[in-house]
Amino acid sequence: MAELFTLSAPDLAALLCSRVCHDIIS
Repeated sequence: MAELFTLSAPDLAALLCSRVCHDIIS
């Protein structure tokens, strides 16, 4: 599970950043 989280971490971070940026723009 740790490995899976590590592999998906970059995607998760990008998704979170995108959502935050969208909220700021809105």
